[in-house]
Amino acid sequence: LSSTGQRRHDNDFLRIADIKVAPTSSEALSTAPYLPRNVPGAVHHLPEGSTARLLDTHFRLLREDFMHMLREACSAFFAPPAPPGAAPGAKGRREKELRGG
Repeated sequence: LSSTGQRRHDNDFLRIADIKVAPTSSEALSTAPYLPRNVPGAVHHLPEGSTARLLDTHFRLLREDFMHMLREACSAFFAPPAPPGAAPGAKGRREKELRGG
């Protein structure tokens, strides 16, 4: 959960046991990932030095490694097409791919 206690998407839970491994569409389109820091003294909802905290942190970081790639792909796919004559880039990728370029 965010620092305000608000959920970022429909698969954002305090307990990792409640998080679905397969991402939801809301999660794939989310722009605010939660990246817990794995350093002593970092803010975390579980007690410092606990096995639960270590597992929680590593689960979330490993999952975000995958989710980042998925979010980037969704962002590129749903980006508006580049205006005619513009240099090809991230915003025109979908149009270029659909035209077979």
